[in-house]
This record gives sequence, C-alpha cells and structure tokens, in this order.
Amino acid sequence: MWLLRLISKKILFLTKKFMYFKVTYDQARKAFAERASQVEKKYSGSRYVSVKMPPAHNDELFTDLLYIPSKKQKAKLLIITSGLHGIEGHTGSAVQNMLIDQFLLNKPSTDVSDFAFLWIHSLNPYGHKHNRRVNENNIDLNRNFVLDEGLFSDESSRHNVAYKRFNDFLNPPVPYKKNLLNQFKYFGNIIKLIGKNGIKMFRQAVLQGQYEFEKGIFFGGKSFQAQKSFIDQILEEYISAYDENILIDIHTGYGYRGELHLIGMDAYPHPEILEKLRYIYPESNIEAADAGAGDFYKINGALFDYMYHKISEKGKKLYPIAWEFGTNDNIKTLKSLSSLQTMIYENQIFHHGAVNPESEEKIKRDYRELFYPQSEKWRKRVLEKSSRTFELLLKKLKE
Repeated sequence: MWLLRLISKKILFLTKKFMYFKVTYDQARKAFAERASQVEKKYSGSRYVSVKMPPAHNDELFTDLLYIPSKKQKAKLLIITSGLHGIEGHTGSAVQNMLIDQFLLNKPSTDVSDFAFLWIHSLNPYGHKHNRRVNENNIDLNRNFVLDEGLFSDESSRHNVAYKRFNDFLNPPVPYKKNLLNQFKYFGNIIKLIGKNGIKMFRQAVLQGQYEFEKGIFFGGKSFQAQKSFIDQILEEYISAYDENILIDIHTGYGYRGELHLIGMDAYPHPEILEKLRYIYPESNIEAADAGAGDFYKINGALFDYMYHKISEKGKKLYPIAWEFGTNDNIKTLKSLSSLQTMIYENQIFHHGAVNPESEEKIKRDYRELFYPQSEKWRKRVLEKSSRTFELLLKKLKE
C-alpha cells in the first residue's frame, strides 16, 4: 500500500510540474488567460489585455498582457516577457505560468507587495503558433528594434557586408534533401569559410542581423513590425510610471543544456546598471553580450537595448536581462555549427520546400528540439532554475 501511495504522489508531482509545458500556442495562451482571470479577482486594479497581432487574415493571434499594480509608493516594476522568438514561447509561457502560480496565486514564500508586475505573453504569436523563431514576414524580431532606422534603407547591406559573402551558404535557394553527402558538404563548406574568415568574424556576420535578404536567416526587416508599436505603447502606459524597472526576457537555445544563462546588453552606458544586475542575481554570472569577448557577438535591433534607451530618455531606470535556457551545449563549437545547420535547413524548407516528406519532418523535429526540448528532465530543470532565480531576485530587490 505504501508503495502505491508513493507512486501516486510521484505521478501527481510530475503531472503538476509538466502541466505548464503545452503542445500548442493556443493551449499556452488559454493557460495564461485562465491565470490572468484568477489574478484579476485576487489583486485589485489588475488588468488583463489582449492585443491582436498580424497577419491580418488570422484572427486568433494575440499578445496578452497582465498588469498587477502595487499599492506601495516607490514600488519596482517587474516585466517578464516571452515568445519574442516565437517557438521559444513554449518554454517562456511555461515559466511565466509557473511563476504566476507560485508567487501570485498560491501562498508565496516571498512577500510580493513591494512590486508591480507586467507579464507579456507571446510577443510573436505567429512564430509561437507555427514553431518558427521569426514572424509572418520572416523577420527575427530581436533584430527589428533598431535605434538607427538607416538599417532598413536600401543601403543597409553596408552595415553587414560579410553576410552577403556567406548568403549562398546560409540560404540555399533549392528544396532541401536529407542525405549523408549534404552533411559532409555542410561541414566541409563551413570549415572553408571559417578557415578563410575566422570563426569570430563568421559568427558576427551571421548572427548580428541583416537587412537585405528577406528570405535569409536573421533577417531584421525593411521596416518596424507591429511589436514595436506595442512596446512603445506599454513603455508609455505602464513602464514609464516607475522609477525602477526590472526586465526579464525569456529565451531558449544558447548555452549548456539545462543551464540558465543570464545575458546582458552588448554594452551598458552606465556601469551601475551592470553592478545592480550582478547584485540582484548573486548566484549567476551576468554574461555581457560583448562582441569583443568570448562567444558573443553584437546584435542590431535587440529588444531590451531598445527598451533600455527609451526608458533612459525618460529619466527612469531599466535593468534588462535575458534568461536563456541552454538546449544542446552549443557553447561548444561543433554543437554551435550543428545548431546553425538546423536553422539553415528549417529556413530552407519553409521557403523552398523539401524533396520528400521524411526530410521535412526530420528537420522540423530537430528544429523543435533545438528550441523546445521534449525531455522531462530538461523541463523540470528549467522550472526549478526559474523558481529559485526568481525567488532570490525578489529577496534581493527588497533589501
């Protein structure tokens, strides 16, 4: 009998843990909406808003916003966003729903009355729904929030000249075919490119964002997308009301599998911002995304760079950080090249198709696994890391 009870408790525990991870965007959105409704009943002044997002022919794509004010003066605002890179919103949504349960709806171990909260669910619902990182225009939204609109001009190629040199390799304009020869060709070609240009230069050119090839990977667009107007509105309506704002932008992909990497800005105009981030995240190393150091590269059009500068113009403070959950150890060079290969093939299939259904399904599975692993062990670790980090963050902010 005791064994049956133990097994039942274990099953209940696992069910509760993994109920946060949904299969589809619609399921994730429904789960968030249900929690938002509960929050509105529990916290006076709370507001749940749904904003319709493109494409226009689809009426079921929304970015959802849940705002919980604080009754205390000088409260700090915590902004938690998910799904900027669509498919990564599966994990971001799970983390958000778990944190809402643990710190707002259940009896929390940490008092949250000192804080206001702004939860932004699925910034890129098209990518979330269709399991792509990009939006309906093939645009990587984390390359679209540019401070220099000249990047959108016809002369934008001058900002990333090297990408044009690699375009044929990165964006093959033919149907994808899975075979061993293509695998050898990929690694043979990339070894030649890196040997000729150096791995740092190759990585920078590929990943910083490009504004010329509309069907290419890491395309930043020719104009601002709907999400830019949405962010401008919440900056004005919610965030600028607070002197101190803490931004958590949830991502998956980069890093050691199952580890939480905290990624900062490419450069902090004010050193005290980085010092504060290191203080409120004492158990984690803040990995400043410095293009001149380590594995990092400069990004054009990053969301939290844009938000940081807009808030700073208003004389307020924003402490931005990306929570990046590693999926396949792609800090290592070979794993990194393998990840890039999967991204190239997924994009190739989307634009040019595949020679057979088996090839297409294989790449789609690999791509989903790269940004939304199915492993229960990985998912459990993500929730545990999120809970621990968020709880410690709240405690440090109260000091």
